[in-house]
Amino acid sequence: MSDVSILSNQYNQLVATSDKVNNSVITFKKEHLLADESNRRKYPKLAVSAEEHAEAKKTLTAFLDNIKKIMDENELKSDFIPSLIILDYKDRLSKYHDLNSALPNLINQVSNDKPIQSKDLIILDDLLTVLDSERSSLFRKLRKGRG
Repeated sequence: MSDVSILSNQYNQLVATSDKVNNSVITFKKEHLLADESNRRKYPKLAVSAEEHAEAKKTLTAFLDNIKKIMDENELKSDFIPSLIILDYKDRLSKYHDLNSALPNLINQVSNDKPIQSKDLIILDDLLTVLDSERSSLFRKLRKGRG
């Protein structure tokens, strides 16, 4: 397989992960907004179905568990993060000093349907920022590889 094919496959995996995780976080952000009565009155059409919640919970729990393994156990296999960038991804995540201590609590809240707090949304945004940064970086490599 050529370098461009490998990059393309890795990029496609990262795009799929990024889209699924972004959509899951958006679902949890909607639920966070809907927890406030004034927001429910302000946005009467905003809703999260049981199916949306279940899918977001499943995706986000698996993603967060995988990130924890990568951070804690030097796991270099992932269903979410392409092998080509996993070490760089881990390095970028390690710059967020509170992440290791915050992940277990966040996993617990998501997996047990506990309300997500604003501080948890910040952590999720940080994870997405790193994920999107890796996506952009891999895209640039792919573009350079094609000439």
